[in-house]
Amino acid sequence: MGDVQSTEDIMDTDSTTTKIVSLATLPDEVLQHILSYISPKEALDRFQFVSRHIHELCSEPLLWRHHCESTFRYWDSKHQIRAKYSSKAGNVGWKDLYIYRRNVDNRVSELLEDILDSQRNRLSRVGDIARYGYDAKDTLLRHYKVADDAEDVLSRR
Repeated sequence: MGDVQSTEDIMDTDSTTTKIVSLATLPDEVLQHILSYISPKEALDRFQFVSRHIHELCSEPLLWRHHCESTFRYWDSKHQIRAKYSSKAGNVGWKDLYIYRRNVDNRVSELLEDILDSQRNRLSRVGDIARYGYDAKDTLLRHYKVADDAEDVLSRR
């Protein structure tokens, strides 16, 4: 999926004539359905650059609401997430909210790795994690649920 191009064609050779179907000829509903299965990282890093039309579809608020809902279970109260879920998708900057939460996830993971790697400044790093409030909970739970055969399983738990 990383090398998808809008000019990439699929050949249909069922008949004597060759029919060329490109990504651009698919209906928006089909493309939106496909996009819901593409990871948010792929959508942000690669797929949105295929064409202007795909970029517009990759920026649809409903898509990013879906990613926020399916990726993050816990939200800090400052986001007023229940009110956002009950409002129209177009009234909320879902893509920006998703990017913010992904950045929090990355930063909390970095801080946790630093805590595990070094005994220096652990307390300040724990404080930095705590300042993210409930936005850090998904990340911490993911690290807590590390496999039993992981090298640092006890440290993470």
